[in-house]
Amino acid sequence: MCLSVPRTVLSRVLRAIFGLSLLMTCFAVIVSAVPVVLDLSRTHSVEDLRRSGLIMTEINGGLHGQAYLFENQEVEILLPAGRRIRQKMVLGIIDTKDGKLTRLKVNGGVMPHDQAVQVMRLFHESFDLPVAPFDAWEARNRGKIRNAEPFSSSANRQSYPIVSLGVDVSMNGLYPWVIGLLISWDGKELWDRNEERTWRELPPPTVAVISLNPPSGLEYDRADAYVRTNFLILCLLVGVGLSLLLVPWLLWRKYRGKS
Repeated sequence: MCLSVPRTVLSRVLRAIFGLSLLMTCFAVIVSAVPVVLDLSRTHSVEDLRRSGLIMTEINGGLHGQAYLFENQEVEILLPAGRRIRQKMVLGIIDTKDGKLTRLKVNGGVMPHDQAVQVMRLFHESFDLPVAPFDAWEARNRGKIRNAEPFSSSANRQSYPIVSLGVDVSMNGLYPWVIGLLISWDGKELWDRNEERTWRELPPPTVAVISLNPPSGLEYDRADAYVRTNFLILCLLVGVGLSLLLVPWLLWRKYRGKS
């Protein structure tokens, strides 16, 4: 005996399944857009790292000084004195010793020259750093793809921990720069500093939130350079092919006219 399902019931079931899948997709997009908050404003312990929910992999297991690797997540790092640094990173590594963080290194994605310049200017403004060295670098490297020079700025005196931001060469023909963030707690110049003293002695920053993502809001893909290169190669091959077809035809027309 074969049971038939009314079309109205089947239609409702299909609509419900489609709506549920759409809802789950939207939820996944919203969750992925929310950054992992790494609160290092009062302490910088391994427990702070674990409480953040950052998805990471332990490396150098069993050795003195555990390290952690994490990839493709958006993080918001809270620092003493009320500063927040946000970046959608591609690769990051954290070094620890005796249960405390010693170094945090994060690299973001590739970006065009003008986007990297805007990010660096925001960093200089937040830490009140002199911009003359950066302006000189920007003038020298504007429009360069090959022989470009990296640049970095460090807020040694104005912050605890030491916060450095670098513009590194991406080796990409279309988007030449990568923004790299380095936070360090293990320098000798920091032995008499801590989070409590920083909160007590430093004023709140004029620019509290620093986004290291492209200000355009776009995500730039390394593959775009290869797509452009492949398109140019294709155009060249098509041009050569048309030339190979056109030359014999022109010769044929020429000799036909003489005969």
